Amino acid sequence: MEAEPPLVSTPTTASPCEMGILFGLPPNYQAFWPAATSYIGFFVVGFVCGIPVRGIYGVWRVVVAFADDKTLKVNYAAHDGRGGMQFLGEALMKFAAVTLTMGVMIAWYIFRMKWSRSDNLYVKLALLFWEAWPFILSTFVLLVPSVRIHQRLEEAKREEDDRLQEKIRTIESQVDNALPQQTEGLLKSYEHYKERRAALDRMRTWPFGYLSKINYGGIFATDSLIAAANAIEKWGPGTAWVGKLIQALENIGK
Repeated sequence: MEAEPPLVSTPTTASPCEMGILFGLPPNYQAFWPAATSYIGFFVVGFVCGIPVRGIYGVWRVVVAFADDKTLKVNYAAHDGRGGMQFLGEALMKFAAVTLTMGVMIAWYIFRMKWSRSDNLYVKLALLFWEAWPFILSTFVLLVPSVRIHQRLEEAKREEDDRLQEKIRTIESQVDNALPQQTEGLLKSYEHYKERRAALDRMRTWPFGYLSKINYGGIFATDSLIAAANAIEKWGPGTAWVGKLIQALENIGK
């Protein structure tokens, strides 16, 4: 049996408490009970959100195992036009959208908290990472499993196309020498395989429907605007705070 990977501290498991310590609670939160309830809240959020983050690894492993299953039969005539795999793409789209929205909501809270060390360079870098982290996770859970499904469908489509072409070539070689009573049957078979090949050519190998692409694109655009608004409100226009950040990094290197 394959060993499970060790549990690690990620930005949605143990590290909300670590980030709280790094960022520094606001002065009015530093008494015992406000600080205790804050860190308990950070831990609960990290614990609850850490479960779906671990789920991302599980989804990836399950989808890869499913795509690599040699007994998997691709339905080339499926009504979804994607070999019967659109349901996987729809599920991955929803999971990616929820992951992105959840992460952006957490980042929204972090950016609006009045941390006592918010002017520290390392805190700014951590905040910048928190801003990008939901988009990294969402892109991973959407694209990495989908690429494996795409590869499996491409492989199956190519193999089926080769098989149909061989059938068509065999019929073409038989028609010229066939008896009149055999010709009609051969021509029907020829048209049948040509139609199947045309239907196969129309099959898409990415498991996403058009509506799900539009929905996810809308969610991604909305969350991107929220993230950009957070950054601008916190640090001002992009050119200004990026320049300051680069200057601070150069000063550290000197």
